[in-house]
Amino acid sequence: MSGVTKQHFVGFKEQMRMRPMEYLARQRVSAAISMLLATDKSIAQIGAEVGYENPTYFGMVFKKYEGITPTDCRKRHGTKLDVVEACRAKRWFALSSSDRKMLLCSVTSTRIALAILAEQNAGFALF
Repeated sequence: MSGVTKQHFVGFKEQMRMRPMEYLARQRVSAAISMLLATDKSIAQIGAEVGYENPTYFGMVFKKYEGITPTDCRKRHGTKLDVVEACRAKRWFALSSSDRKMLLCSVTSTRIALAILAEQNAGFALF
């Protein structure tokens, strides 16, 4: 790498408390979690999109940092698409409070859920 010295890496490790490659792996896993929960893309496709062409290696790295496989993460937490389905099937209020909190883990899914609930209750669409 042109212009990058050993001191750059030492400074990075001191400030971030991890090596640059570990930081990159954690950022990739974080992006993968968002995609696992927000889309229905395959795990191999998500792995490739965050920089892991080998799905097996992606799974190993993911498990190293999260303690579970990408498949288990998706099974355990579902997807934001589950919020939409729960609302459309009018099963939203049958969910426990903790399940609702888990499903509403982002502003986007909250807006979708609220829009669907408003549509059902008022008889018109908000989007």
